[in-house]
Amino acid sequence: MIECSGIRFSYAGHEALAGVNLSVRGGEIVALLGTNGAGKTTLVDVIRGLLKPATGTVRVLGRDPRRERRVLAPLIGLVPQDSGFAGGLTAAETLRLWTGLNGRAATGSLAEVDLASRARVKVRHLSGGERRRLDLAVALSGDPPLLVLDEPTTGLDPESRGAAWDVLRDRVAAGATVLVTTHYLEEASQYADRFVVLHEGQVARSGSGDAAEAFRAALAGDGSMGEER
Repeated sequence: MIECSGIRFSYAGHEALAGVNLSVRGGEIVALLGTNGAGKTTLVDVIRGLLKPATGTVRVLGRDPRRERRVLAPLIGLVPQDSGFAGGLTAAETLRLWTGLNGRAATGSLAEVDLASRARVKVRHLSGGERRRLDLAVALSGDPPLLVLDEPTTGLDPESRGAAWDVLRDRVAAGATVLVTTHYLEEASQYADRFVVLHEGQVARSGSGDAAEAFRAALAGDGSMGEER
C-alpha cells in the first residue's frame, strides 16, 4: 500500500528525513512514532504528495503520490495536523464539502465518530475534540482503502480516543489499511500491528509489542534492539 525507499528531504539547511525506508502492507495498522521534529509529519507530507523528496522513491497504491494526486485523492482518507476547516460551515456541510472535493461520497460517518447530534452545529462552536472527530469523519467518508492519519487522537479524551481506535480497527477488519502518527505510545502498543520509530530523520526501531520500550531505546541510542522486519 505504501513503499518508501531512501527518502531524503531537507529544509532551511536541516535534513528532516535522512534516508527513510518504510513499507506498509495491506490490512494492517502501522503507528509512526517519534519526538517533535523527528520527521513524522514531513514523511506523511511526502506520502501525501505535498513534498517532493530530494532523493528516494515513494509509491502509494502503486502510484507516484505527487504526480497522481488527483487519481489517489478518492482512495486515501487523510487527517492532517491542522485541517483548516471553515468555522462558518456546519459539521455536516464540512463533511459534504471536503469529501466532494476529494471525489468521495459523504456516507454517514458523523455517526461513526459520535457527531450525529452535532451535524448542524457550526465548526467554530465545536470543541477541540469534536473538531478532531470531524477530521476523522472526513477521512473515513467514502470508505477509502488507505487511511493516512497525522495524530488523529490528539485533543480527545481517553474514552473518545478508545472509540476512535475501535473505528479504525473496524475499518481494517473490513479491508482498509492505516498509517497513523501518534504520541500516545500505549495506543501504539495496544492497537497497532506494527510501530516504526523515527529519530533524527531516520528509522531507529520498528517492530511490534512494547512501543514505549522501543521508543526509549531509540532516543537513548541503544543498539541492543535491532530493527525488526
